[in-house]
Amino acid sequence: MHVDRDEARSSEELAKRRDASLHHWTSEELLDGETEAIITHAGEIYRLRCTRNNKLILHK
Repeated sequence: MHVDRDEARSSEELAKRRDASLHHWTSEELLDGETEAIITHAGEIYRLRCTRNNKLILHK
């Protein structure tokens, strides 16, 4: 499938504009110096954890 350069560029620009309107937090802000944080969503509790390999895992 061939994608026109202008078409690809305009879709990248649309994605950037869409992302700019979203809330943005760093993992450091969410974890606040800890390795785990609790997130509540729709009455359920989730645990966001940063591993020793610096990967993020979200557990229910």
